[in-house]
Amino acid sequence: MLMGYNSMEGVDFPLQVAFSTYFTITQLASEGLVPKSFNITDPVLLKEVGDVLKAYYFGDLSAVTFTDYQAIPYIGDLYFVIDAIQTAQIASRFTKVFFYVFSFMSQLGNPLRPYNLGVGHAEDVNYLFTRISSPPILSDAEQETRLRMIRLWTNFAKTGNPTPNNDPLLQNVRWPMIDENLNYLDIGDDLVPKVNPREAEYNLWMALYAAYKN
Repeated sequence: MLMGYNSMEGVDFPLQVAFSTYFTITQLASEGLVPKSFNITDPVLLKEVGDVLKAYYFGDLSAVTFTDYQAIPYIGDLYFVIDAIQTAQIASRFTKVFFYVFSFMSQLGNPLRPYNLGVGHAEDVNYLFTRISSPPILSDAEQETRLRMIRLWTNFAKTGNPTPNNDPLLQNVRWPMIDENLNYLDIGDDLVPKVNPREAEYNLWMALYAAYKN
């Protein structure tokens, strides 16, 4: 398997506006931050879990306002990141898994980019396929990243390994698959092998699920 996520999945996610509206209407109530997957019916426990999430992502339990810098990471973790990491770890017990975090920001990823918070949902697709909205002229960095993405994905399709040999285009990097560590490739200005993406957030969610999920 080859799988991963973008560095700030909650940016420009279609439900971002809905979430922001909901947070505002409920005045950032802790209970509203707990996903249904916990299956908690006890209101005391629901608030207990919500308080942990609110304190981590929004900082102040008494807060009723918030910023994108707080809401967007929460939305991204809730809908994409935590599930992706857990899926990768489970799948790695049965097959080879190459995991990535795409962090290269450019106009090619989002031609209307009004922010620099990170790479939003599905922007990585723009480096593999041309869309009507794609800029007609790419910068050298965008072109290089596009060629790298195509090489990695086609290598994987052909051989089952995105970096089967040394390749100057890929900076002679070997993409490590997940083993006892959650190895991944950070695809940014450079290709950098790393370990344990969003480690603190992932550990937080897993601890909460272990303790409270019904």
